[in-house]
Amino acid sequence: MDDLLQHIIRKTSRYAGISPPVSFHMRKWSKEDLMEYFGLWVMMGFHKLPCYRDFWSHHPTVRVELFPQTMPCDGFDQLTTHLHFAHLEEKEEVPEDHLWKLQTVIDTLNTTFVETLVPKKDIAIDESLWKFHRRLRFVTFNKNKGARFGLKVYKLSSSTGLSSRYTLWFRIYTDQDKSTVLASMKAVLDLLELSGSIWNWYTSPSLIHLL
Repeated sequence: MDDLLQHIIRKTSRYAGISPPVSFHMRKWSKEDLMEYFGLWVMMGFHKLPCYRDFWSHHPTVRVELFPQTMPCDGFDQLTTHLHFAHLEEKEEVPEDHLWKLQTVIDTLNTTFVETLVPKKDIAIDESLWKFHRRLRFVTFNKNKGARFGLKVYKLSSSTGLSSRYTLWFRIYTDQDKSTVLASMKAVLDLLELSGSIWNWYTSPSLIHLL
């Protein structure tokens, strides 16, 4: 994960150099800055406020002291504005993969998840919907999910014991799958190739026959 943080710092600093910010808080970011930044985003999930700037408000009824003590608001803004995970060289063509900007992050997370926990025999393959409302060509709508709009994600998870629900590997569906089988079947095959075993996910006669 240290390599990933250093990678993000390099790409973010490079992008900031191309589009210089006006704030005096702009500086060369460190790994600690990045960890504090992501930590504040996590903390925002525990406190529901109308606007993220309210976390730095001077009004005592909404102010969360941890935020100004960790990072100034405009410093947080600058990091948000310039946060980058990938960069194309001059005249380099844009990759066909819709997730090319995040692929390094996704690969590192998946590798870390698998190395952190060795699953027992009971694993499950399922899908989830990550809430997302921004403009994106592969946003999925599912009226049966709580989020309804978001990113469809195929997941390989441990299904029993203390590690139950731990994500071992995930793949974001981008509507780019080119295969002779259904997307749900291809997800099983991809995850099966990674794990070498399978528990239960949308089982069908066609899938059983293919396996």
